Amino acid sequence: MLVKAIMIDPAARTVSGIEVPVAPLPEEPEAGPQVNSKDLYPMLGCDGVELFYLPNGRDAALVDAEGLYHNKHFFQMGPDCKPIPGKCIIIGHDIETDSCRTPPPRSRMSHG
Repeated sequence: MLVKAIMIDPAARTVSGIEVPVAPLPEEPEAGPQVNSKDLYPMLGCDGVELFYLPNGRDAALVDAEGLYHNKHFFQMGPDCKPIPGKCIIIGHDIETDSCRTPPPRSRMSHG
């Protein structure tokens, strides 16, 4: 199954819609569909990801875990946010079920 996500690429200066694969984890089928971080490695150009939640508390962002060491392009989510190195994938996340969902359209995201 694929869910819609948002890719931010500061090197290309683009924000685009993408699809990422999700599936129930065998050890937690009741949790609903999950992203396997290894599926995102080629999209982010890395071999390890770090997850953080956006200020809205509903969406998750995944970035290169070692991005600070080898990315020279950064972006910010807003004027009061820390710079984020490299590409970023934003995907909807339901905290109650720990499952993935499609994030809001880009037009509803705040631009800093």
